[in-house]
Amino acid sequence: HSKDATFSQIEKEVLEQYSDFELMDVKKMILSTCEGISTAIKALCIVFNVCTMIVVWLILFLMTRTKLVQEKTRLGVDKALGFTTPQLMLRIVMKYLPIVVAGSIIGAGIAYVSFEGVVSACLSSFGIRSCEMARSMWYLLLAVVMNTGVALLTTLLMSVKIRKIE
Repeated sequence: HSKDATFSQIEKEVLEQYSDFELMDVKKMILSTCEGISTAIKALCIVFNVCTMIVVWLILFLMTRTKLVQEKTRLGVDKALGFTTPQLMLRIVMKYLPIVVAGSIIGAGIAYVSFEGVVSACLSSFGIRSCEMARSMWYLLLAVVMNTGVALLTTLLMSVKIRKIE
């Protein structure tokens, strides 16, 4: 047999000589198994990102609400001094947004550096000793943008309550 023979060619030749043999395409099986693992890992990444966005939303919701209650008098004084509601809303947003952006970028950097080691450690219990995983900067960038968007939206929606302050 030549090196370039396909599975179907080899199967045909073997079955012509030995009709009771059952052959399996191991390469095809391995590829389908890897595809399943890849899909599971992608789903797990999506779940982690959604959980992260929920945590970001919850923390910012509580922090913004607490800050508005604590600074109600100060915000009222600022309004009396001539600050507009959008200016005060922008102040609240700018208080939290840099922290979220920095945290998201640092988290994405750590994920990029440690991803392969963590996945290898998780897969070692299944007998997979080493693996090369493709890391996409676009997905990490998307995670940073989505976390920033959730933070921006949360702080903007919570800071709308400034309108009620007199």
